[in-house]
Amino acid sequence: MRGGGCHKITGITVTHEHRGEDSTQEHLILREPREGISVDEFRREVATHRYVHQHTCIPVAEIKSVAYDEDNNTLERCYVILSRIPGRDLNHFGDGKYPKGLTHQQQVSVARDLAKILLQLQETSSPMMGRISAIDNEDGSQTFEVSPSHDDDKKIVKVVLHNASRAIQVSPTKPTLDLLRSQSRIWDYEGFRYKEKLFAVAKEMDAAGYLGGNRYTLYHPDVIHSPPNIMANLSSDGSLNISGILDWDGAIFQPSFYGCELPNWIWGAEYRWDKFGNVIDDMPATAEQREIKRIFVDTIGPKWLCQATEPAYGLARQLIYWIQNGIWSPDQKMRVEPFLKNWESIRPSAKQKAGGSPRENTNPRPRERKLSYRK
Repeated sequence: MRGGGCHKITGITVTHEHRGEDSTQEHLILREPREGISVDEFRREVATHRYVHQHTCIPVAEIKSVAYDEDNNTLERCYVILSRIPGRDLNHFGDGKYPKGLTHQQQVSVARDLAKILLQLQETSSPMMGRISAIDNEDGSQTFEVSPSHDDDKKIVKVVLHNASRAIQVSPTKPTLDLLRSQSRIWDYEGFRYKEKLFAVAKEMDAAGYLGGNRYTLYHPDVIHSPPNIMANLSSDGSLNISGILDWDGAIFQPSFYGCELPNWIWGAEYRWDKFGNVIDDMPATAEQREIKRIFVDTIGPKWLCQATEPAYGLARQLIYWIQNGIWSPDQKMRVEPFLKNWESIRPSAKQKAGGSPRENTNPRPRERKLSYRK
């Protein structure tokens, strides 16, 4: 089976014998981390998968068995066994590239289902940015926590996301600016020169309401741009529906707007980015593609669309990425000054912010826009 850069995937069929009855078969997936993936990383991936399965409506495989101790299991390596999601990934209905092989109505269904899943990710929230981990309780349940994004972040205490015997989000929410300062990476000298400038921009964005209002939602980096991580099932009547989302190893809680990017592949538009870092909202080429986009936009709603297309949100996504991952490459360093100029060209003026508290615009109202699927 097709695996990824981080995992080896093997299909398994288990035959169950039943006394006096016909045998049944169970189709499973064996998922093993490749060399270079630490046990801690693998534990976080399994914890994220389990949390999504237990506490959201997003379709994912069920975990049947898991082993972290390489010396204490038959395979002598870490693994997780999952139920097999029905259907195929979206790139395997035609000649290997979506949407070839699908009817217009099937594409409309995929657009609607994807929008609903993206909204469910937006509804899955946490008290802070970071990755999900889990602690086994004596009663067999698990306590899910959120910890800093990087292994070397020791300055932030973990927060409880869900405890089986208590309410969801039992820890108080952490302010975005405090988290960004604590979770920022160690940069080289040249990149460090920009650090305070970028944090000054972050402070202005936060005051203007463009850092998510201290709300953190689950972000899956491979859903927006990667059809192979989306499974769909074809029914006997010809209808097609998304049946599951794969590869949760990169999922992370980020400010709520972070995962709002236009999935242009859904309606066949080219991927291009504007100077603010947003996917350009191009007009689809055909009437059918315009209908597919209309269905997606109508389902996803104006708030999500605003956060996907407003220039300030595009810059905020770039800012958060730099702060969390550092500025290392020559290409990144060349982009900082244009970034600062672009923010200066759109940032709210002192006059606009006067007369109200810094938090007055925590959730900016979506602006009215002429959607590019309209004739």
